Amino acid sequence: KDQLEIQEGAEVLGEITFQKLETRAIRGAFKEVLTIGKVIYLFGMLVIGLLLITLVPKMVREVTAKMQLYPWRNIFYGFAIFGLTPLFIFLLLFTIIGIPLALILMPMYLIALYISKVMAGIALGLFLFKQLNQTHAVQSLIWPMVLGLVLLVIASNVPMIGFAVSLVAILWGLGACFLFKKELLRQWR
Repeated sequence: KDQLEIQEGAEVLGEITFQKLETRAIRGAFKEVLTIGKVIYLFGMLVIGLLLITLVPKMVREVTAKMQLYPWRNIFYGFAIFGLTPLFIFLLLFTIIGIPLALILMPMYLIALYISKVMAGIALGLFLFKQLNQTHAVQSLIWPMVLGLVLLVIASNVPMIGFAVSLVAILWGLGACFLFKKELLRQWR
């Protein structure tokens, strides 16, 4: 298959030259695009984290404290929400009455997944600052957020384990956010 095939009866006019496509150049360009994408992803997470810290700092502190206190429970609930929500949305799409609700839940679910990873980064940063006895730095959530999200993005891009790290972070944050909302709704009743 590496040779030129000329159909019977075809005529070639002019000179035939072979130029090998430089795969190194293509790979290099692809790696650059991926790297830029990862940097944009990190900055997007930092912006969302900054918005959360600015708009709802008490909620962020409460959720991240519970994430550190009950990590396995949060991962378990996160796993349940992660798997059951798309199934529930899919089933709603089969009912005429449920279509609007499914269309509302789809973007909410995707937003929750993104915010969950940001919350996991903040919780990771707070944990690391406490382990380093930097309690004065924990007064502001900004530096723990930056540290946690940078480490989370780096760990998420490590070959072989990156997907698992990212998934556990999402499950951890998703479960904690769900339990916080559940508790909040119980208070409002």
